[in-house]
Amino acid sequence: MLAGDSITSIASDLGRSRTTIYNEIKRGSVVQIKQNKAGLTYLADTGQTVYKRNRQGSFNTLRAGFIEPFLSQIICSVTLSFSKSC
Repeated sequence: MLAGDSITSIASDLGRSRTTIYNEIKRGSVVQIKQNKAGLTYLADTGQTVYKRNRQGSFNTLRAGFIEPFLSQIICSVTLSFSKSC
């Protein structure tokens, strides 16, 4: 892979979806100014940092407490249909 390769060719080389590559490039692109000229540059560390920051708030911890009792109830219901006790 070389700088300037298309997203499609990068995705093909890595065996990933074009959307995955596009999103990673979008996350990791930063504006760098060199000799008074601004340009977009991809930095893998920036992409990883942005990914982690976005993921951090994506899980609702309040809802997580409701999952276990619900699953226990489902398991008990299924168990009762096959036997007489949970």
